[in-house]
This record gives sequence, structure tokens and C-alpha cells, in this order.
Amino acid sequence: MVLLYLLVFLSSDDLEMRAFSPLGGTNGVILMNQPERATIFTYNESEHNVKLDTVQKDGWRVATSATLTAGRGYRVFISPDFLANNYDNKIKTTGGVNLGNGGSGGFSFPALTRNEYSPCFPSDPSFNPTVCNEENRGWNLVANPFPSAINWDAAGWTKPANMNNAFFIWDGVSNGYRVYVGTGGVSLGVTSSTNANPNLIPTGQAFFVKLTSGTTGTLKADETVKNSGAASFVRTATTASNNVRLRISKVNGGNYSFDAMVRFMEGATEAFDQHIDANFMRSGRESVAFPSNNQNLVLNTLPSLEGYRVVPVKSYYSGQTGQFKFDFLELNSFPANVHIYLKDRVLNSLLDVRQYPAYTFNVAANNNLNSNDRFELIFSPTAITEVKPAVNGNAVFSVYPNPSNGSKVVASMIGFENESSVQVVVTDVLGKVVYSATQTIGNGNDAEHAIAARLASGVYNVSCVGKSHKFTTKLVVE
Repeated sequence: MVLLYLLVFLSSDDLEMRAFSPLGGTNGVILMNQPERATIFTYNESEHNVKLDTVQKDGWRVATSATLTAGRGYRVFISPDFLANNYDNKIKTTGGVNLGNGGSGGFSFPALTRNEYSPCFPSDPSFNPTVCNEENRGWNLVANPFPSAINWDAAGWTKPANMNNAFFIWDGVSNGYRVYVGTGGVSLGVTSSTNANPNLIPTGQAFFVKLTSGTTGTLKADETVKNSGAASFVRTATTASNNVRLRISKVNGGNYSFDAMVRFMEGATEAFDQHIDANFMRSGRESVAFPSNNQNLVLNTLPSLEGYRVVPVKSYYSGQTGQFKFDFLELNSFPANVHIYLKDRVLNSLLDVRQYPAYTFNVAANNNLNSNDRFELIFSPTAITEVKPAVNGNAVFSVYPNPSNGSKVVASMIGFENESSVQVVVTDVLGKVVYSATQTIGNGNDAEHAIAARLASGVYNVSCVGKSHKFTTKLVVE
């Protein structure tokens, strides 16, 4: 079946519709009792963590009203038979034309909401993080109510201050969401590089927006948001940024790809920035995100890059295994003296992505780091010329960057079985201890330890000692 998110009034002579009573039996809509056979759904943000059955979950509900609300989005399933018998593959709409000059500030979309799922807050002894997912809060499905495309960059919008300045559109072909962030902004998500005029929202198209704080918000649009054609999009920016677009795709997986971006910009903060960051919506296939303050972002904007910086990467494969590929794009936005590396924690390897802007890797079901936390991006003012890990069975200990300028050194411990904590010790060439600290690992998990010492130029020994492991490796500080 084909899945569309759109706002339309559909009659049964054009498209077979199935829903519950009282909608069933009204205006030609077929009455049915099995929710899995329904073909029209609404999205109820207040039930974002409620699962009623196999199809009514995470806010999606079978429609029960025969009246469709202007500006509200609906999810409609269209069978291949309809497309085969509809010669122009078009859905026709009827009714009055919505205008953007009604009331103060133009057309008002249905009220935006952001609710806490009550069993999760403030506390619940049976709290289940797979059910009580805070990232589900605040998503609202609205739709373009005008008989033309609308421009997200237009001045005629009134956007609430507590709404992320981004919209998310479902791409049924690629099986994932496309996101457009900001004004004069960035297009990310699924196969974003193929999107012409990514700032335009087609007529009748439903799209998600997200409230990131508070409980309510009002979104309005006046006549000036309308777009009469698909004119060339001119991208503007008021602040220069350094950014990496990270694209994931499956080798021999067709034309599908998913883009996320991390960027460094003057004026940005470490926290979520409402107008220059964007939340992450997982795709039905492989996707990638950047975690920030206990949430995942498809666009993470950080303060201007100064010195050494590690940015975690979250990768998702939707149950797939096999060979995948990262492509690193827009690297020329960084000064030439910034070195960028991809760390693969499964292979304990570092890739210079400016020299090799593509990386192919395997995902296997039995690899315990093939979940989200396998990769990191490392930004360094000095080149990392070598990494010499110490290996003991399946355990690996290494320090990086190595050589280092001494401002920040990270000790990495992978595969430390039966360890709850280890002692990290740094000694100089005379054997004098210049740094010592305990690193908690817990449950045999991997860990990293930032050596909190300003080391002078020289050669050092870095040791890691636990009850089952003992390693020593050299560190060069230039």
C-alpha cells in the first residue's frame, strides 16, 4: 500500500475509505470493526505514548469524525488498485477556499500541544523507557490548507517561540521523513539531496511540527506564505558555520539515503537551539542522528569550534544487517587546519574523513556495538598520526589523539569484561606519576576517560589497570 500524509476530503466514489463508527457509514465511508483494516488516521499528540493495538499506537488513531478539520493532517492509505484505475494519479478536493487573511495574523492551524504521558510523570514504579519515550512529546500533524504551495521561509508565518523552526514530511517512497530546518535553512533526512525547493510545502500536504517546551502553541500563516510556482530557491545565511553532513546508505540498497548534520556556529549553545537545531524522527530504514542533552537531533548546532571536540553519533539500522556506507559532505566549510576523524569503536580505528570522505562498514547481528553507540566524530587542531592500541584477548586499550598537543587526551577501553572500574595512570619518562584517576565501567561495558591534566611536551606511559586487565601504551605530547 501507499502511505500519504495529506489533508483532503475524500468521497468513496474516488477512494475506498474504511473507518470506525460513527465515521463508518457516513459519506460513503465503509464501516469496519478491525482497526488494522482502517485506511484513515488522525494523530493525537496527547496519546503519544499510548498503544491501543497493533496500529493505534504512539499517537496514531483511527478517525472517528466525518468532518475533516482544515489545517489538520491525516494519514491515508491508498491501495495500488486505486492508483492503477485512476488515470492521472491525482486526488481531487472540493469545498471552499481557505484564505490567510481571516482574523488576526492570518489562518490559524489547530492548536499545537505538548503533553506529558501521565503514567510517566512525575514518577511511576512501572516506568518502561520503551513506552515512556520523552522524544515522542510535542509532535503535531498539521497540513497546508491553501490551494497552493506554501513557503516556510516567508515572512507571513507566526510561529510560536516554543516550536522548533522545522517541518517534517513523510516520504513514502524512501520510507522516512524529510526535514527542513530554519529560515533559509538546511534540508536533511531521507534522500534530502534530491529535494528541489525544500522550503516549499505542497498544497494538501501534511507535515509534523514539534513543540519543545510548554504545553500549547499557536501557528498562523497569512496570504504572503503562498507560492505561485517552484522558483529557484536562494539560500541565505547571516552567520557562517562549519558543518559536516553525514549521509548513511546501505551498499546495494537502491537510491535511499538519510542525512544528518552537525555544525559549529557563533551564537549557538550546547543546549537545543529552537531555530537552528532540529529533532530526529527515525526512518523505516537506516538513519543517523547526533545526541544532545538526552535527545537525538537530525541537526545539532554547537558553539564555534575551538580546540579538540568529540561528537557522538547514533546509527540505526531498523533490524537490517550487511554492508553500510557513510559519506561525509560539505567538509570544505572547515578551515584547512581542522582535522576530522571518524572513530569506529567496533574496529577501534580512526578514519581521516577529509582524506577519505566515504567509509564502508559491516553490521552483524552478533556485534554488541552495532547498535547506536558505535561511532564518534573527532575534531582536532592537531593531526592524529598513529593509534597503537594495547590488546589483550578481545579487550583493547588506546589513547587518542596520539601525538597530542596536551590539551585533551582520551583513554578508550573496549571489551573490558568483568571490570567495574579501572585505574588510569600517566607517568613521565622518569616514572613519576603525573596523573591518576579511577574510571567506572560497570557491567562489563566499554568506557572512555578524559585525562584531566595539562601535559607538557614529552613522552609518557599511560597505564590502565583492573582486576582482569593491565595495559600500558605510550603517549607523545608535542
